[in-house]
Amino acid sequence: MASLIPPGSALLVTVSKFPGIRFRELGAKTGLANGTLAYRLGLLEKKGLLRVERGPRFTSFYPTDFSPEDSRIFALVRQNRSREIMSLLLKAGHATHGEIASHLRVAPSTASWYLGRLTKSGVLAAEPLGRETIYAVATPNRVLRLLSLHRSTWQENVVSSFVSAWEDLSI
Repeated sequence: MASLIPPGSALLVTVSKFPGIRFRELGAKTGLANGTLAYRLGLLEKKGLLRVERGPRFTSFYPTDFSPEDSRIFALVRQNRSREIMSLLLKAGHATHGEIASHLRVAPSTASWYLGRLTKSGVLAAEPLGRETIYAVATPNRVLRLLSLHRSTWQENVVSSFVSAWEDLSI
């Protein structure tokens, strides 16, 4: 019996549910073989139904209503340390380099590396104040929305993994 769901619809639903999903994750969630997945993703991209961001090490897939600015920030939200810094600054409002390094329990040079990336990407605003620099989230509402979205997708992944493991044990 032929499916009433057009090919690619499940992919669009999955990409909408998990923006920034990577190829292997998408294959695991949909159960499609790599060749079939690549073909269908290519069709969806050509039709303008899916936005693809190709990086040097991976490719991420986004719904078309997910702006390039949001996807740039979302890529940083997916990284633990960057997410910790953003969360800290959203709670505190602002913090110095030393306060951030202390909170993360990392070397000042490590904190500098993360702060530099987040500042360069426009996620954080840095304001010199004497010998210190004060950091704050540049667009708090946007970052908060993306952090919330990441949390819901992360929770979904954890629950799915647990259910799969439970089903494997039950067999």
